[in-house]
Amino acid sequence: ELGIALTSRDKKKEGALPLAGVPHHAVDGYLRTLVQRGHSVAIAEQMEPADQARGLVDRQVVEVLTPGTVTRSGILIAAESNFIVALKPDPGRARIGVAVAEVSTGEFRLGEVPQEELKLLLLEFPSREILVPDGVSTDAWGEEREWRGEARLTRWDGARFDTQAGRQA
Repeated sequence: ELGIALTSRDKKKEGALPLAGVPHHAVDGYLRTLVQRGHSVAIAEQMEPADQARGLVDRQVVEVLTPGTVTRSGILIAAESNFIVALKPDPGRARIGVAVAEVSTGEFRLGEVPQEELKLLLLEFPSREILVPDGVSTDAWGEEREWRGEARLTRWDGARFDTQAGRQA
């Protein structure tokens, strides 16, 4: 995706994992490219000095970026909204529960729309990422590319869409 050289740990062994690195001072440009192409990026930082490590240096994921959750100023395009939309169909009612957020500004809207108005809603809030429960069919919403547009479609565990938990929150 980035046109950078890949290496790997244990590259001579079967099942070697590809690795790549970028200069720290240029990371925002690389992150912007990946996120704009619809990828999620996990950022890991070294948690101990390499000379004090026994075996592999301890690293931990400190940030995860997805197209709809970017808040870094070096990656966001200031003139554009960066909406993330969660959709939960209501079986038997032809309605869809909707949560719209613009994470960088804190804008949040919650409601429901008739199924036939989904495309209009997504035109009003052009999103970079759309979340739907895993295992839910979106066929009834029409041709996916028509309502989804360029947004990345992310399927999440259905338990994250629990109505009761949402009301409590």
